[in-house]
Amino acid sequence: MYMLDHVHIIDLDANFNTRRPISFSSGRQFSDGFIGLFQAAMRITLMSRNVLSSWEMFRLFSACWARSTLTTDQPVCEGRGFMLQVIDALSEEAAFRSEAPNDFLDDRFSDKFLCFGPRIDKAFFDGKSIEQLIEEAPPKPNLMGLMVNESGPFLLFNLPPSKIQTYSRDDIIKYINESIPEAGAGKETEPIRRELINRYVDNLPVSSANVSKFWHDQHVRLLSEYMFVASVMAEVHQKYDQKWPVYLYTWNHVSAEFKAQTGVSGAFHAYDLWFISDEHPFPDTHGPMELAVQDVYAEMVSQFAKTGNPSSNGLKFPRFSKWKQRVFWIDPKPSIRKNIFIKANTFYDYLEEEYDYSVRRGIKKSLENEL
Repeated sequence: MYMLDHVHIIDLDANFNTRRPISFSSGRQFSDGFIGLFQAAMRITLMSRNVLSSWEMFRLFSACWARSTLTTDQPVCEGRGFMLQVIDALSEEAAFRSEAPNDFLDDRFSDKFLCFGPRIDKAFFDGKSIEQLIEEAPPKPNLMGLMVNESGPFLLFNLPPSKIQTYSRDDIIKYINESIPEAGAGKETEPIRRELINRYVDNLPVSSANVSKFWHDQHVRLLSEYMFVASVMAEVHQKYDQKWPVYLYTWNHVSAEFKAQTGVSGAFHAYDLWFISDEHPFPDTHGPMELAVQDVYAEMVSQFAKTGNPSSNGLKFPRFSKWKQRVFWIDPKPSIRKNIFIKANTFYDYLEEEYDYSVRRGIKKSLENEL
């Protein structure tokens, strides 16, 4: 899963159209069809104006790119390098790249701030939703996973230590209010904000002597459930309903050194990259415990690749059921846990049914037909 850091569109007219033609740096023009698709993507995202909807744009924009008049020898792929290539192709008047988080923090609640992520429904599949595609496709075994604290680094590494040390409930409320904008949610703005505040702020016993850390961790929980758990579990349930074999794991382990350095209580987004590749996204020490986790992961992935089931003689991996909700818990000594995500998924299912504004996707469902 990849995400471009950020793109800030700065030259749009009142109808959210780019004022200048979009072209390669070499001067080659995109087709009119591509420009129309790109503008439609911007209009939908800018009308929702939800900075938490970072999953909303990437797939749509990459599909625009794939439909443009590229030469056959020019590869099309999804990932950071691909998206940087796209941004390099835009005129300097239309967009600029932000290299460091602090460059855009003051602008991220702007009406014209776009985040890119790898998912969007009803984009370029003949108007079909993810639900329809899952229903029509033949069932296939799926190995899916989540980190315990997916969104940990988004706050931990984007805030100065002094801010984390003074974090409070007011910071979460401010973030919720700014992230469910009236321009996107309309008359549903205040009810949705209240739902989120009730879940993540109000009526919570502060169960830590370090109150600031408690609220910071609570904000991580909000972002993790909002950006990852809600969408992933919705897809898991859709596939289960269509009789897809789904095997779900949750990665908990972090090294003792990393925990001491950061204060995190569980693994977060991209922490697993070292275990499956040569990437080192975070400074860390890898000892016997980490090698044991790597062995567990290698065994389950290799078994899944060979048989469609990650279980082996030494590793029992449960098949997911909506009624039992068992997941494989990744630690040096792995275990089986139950109902880890059931409350979060029930909450976001309720929001999805109750409101036209989709909190999962940061867009009004009634706007989908504009694509």
